[in-house]
Amino acid sequence: MSAADALSWWTALMGTGWLGAALAAWLGWRRARHDAVRQAPVLTDEARASIGCGIADRLAVERMDRLDETLAELGRAVERLFQAMGRQHGDIGDRIGRLGDRVERVHDEVREVRRAVEDLKER
Repeated sequence: MSAADALSWWTALMGTGWLGAALAAWLGWRRARHDAVRQAPVLTDEARASIGCGIADRLAVERMDRLDETLAELGRAVERLFQAMGRQHGDIGDRIGRLGDRVERVHDEVREVRRAVEDLKER
């Protein structure tokens, strides 16, 4: 039985009153919903891949921005600590200096990765 047959059958049974109109509207809505689900647009694999790459690029850039900010903050904190210690040449001063160098290296690596991601996005 098609939706049109069901609609005409219910209209004959229920009449043309508000109950029949409500039932007709409900059946029409169900049919439209079923058609929309059955005829949903399908993305090609290439479109899905490009959408996924765009989202991944955006997330990577956001994470690198946060990491870049965190590393810059840590670098400033290490430098303030180093200055507060009066640039002592003892063991603690050397450790702090090495930590500062390590933070700077990681900061430079983040910048390089960011440039690589931007180059990939341009391609």
